[in-house]
Amino acid sequence: MAMAFLAVAADARAQIVYTDLDPDVVLSGASYDVDFNNDGSAELTLTQTELGSMHYVGITELAPGASVLGTVTVSYGDMFPNVLAGGAPIAPGDPEWQGDPQGWLVDFYSYGQWSGQSGFLGVRFQVGGSLHYAWVELEMADNNTQVIVKGFAFESTPDSAIHAGATGVPAALQDLHGAPAALVVHPNPVTERLYIKGLDGPASVVVVNMAGEAVAGNPETTLPGTVPVEVGGLPAGAYIAEVRQQGRTWSMRFIKQ
Repeated sequence: MAMAFLAVAADARAQIVYTDLDPDVVLSGASYDVDFNNDGSAELTLTQTELGSMHYVGITELAPGASVLGTVTVSYGDMFPNVLAGGAPIAPGDPEWQGDPQGWLVDFYSYGQWSGQSGFLGVRFQVGGSLHYAWVELEMADNNTQVIVKGFAFESTPDSAIHAGATGVPAALQDLHGAPAALVVHPNPVTERLYIKGLDGPASVVVVNMAGEAVAGNPETTLPGTVPVEVGGLPAGAYIAEVRQQGRTWSMRFIKQ
């Protein structure tokens, strides 16, 4: 279940839109389109494929105006995207922006910087003529036969840098996994009424803003499998729905439009 949400970073003008892929997307002989701003048009396509005993993992398509941080080999002219560590700046002015529509994370057995690595891919793309900076979190299997896409984010303020791995979510609210697979927040984004679906018994929900303050909720309910929460009066932005059931608490992110 992919959850996209908007979070206010330390700079009040900067807003990061983060998509957490839960579960992660595992590519083995397949492709995945990364659509940072969820407008239905992918900014880049990641592909893992095999040719005989050789493994290929790469960017097989870039949207017009998009580019990635990487290096180009002098001998063959191939582009190899960089592996960025968490916290690395992805910013205007970097001399390693490459606009080649194809870039190999791993090529010809183990050529490329991503062989057996985990890290972040630095990306920039255009929306309405403005550049936005973004990252994609990837994990490569040791044998390069599959790549795991864990999530991605972009800075919604044009021409503003983002740091690899930055989500804009306070650290105290980042450990949000472990909920039952059937548990779903719907619709997301939401305008008026939020539903928590997939519960196996009565539960209550507390809605928390990004400052950690309880701003809405629903007391214990006996509705089978579903808890409704009225959120129409909340300002637009990112929130956490804390689902409490029989001494257990699960936290799920959502966007109020």
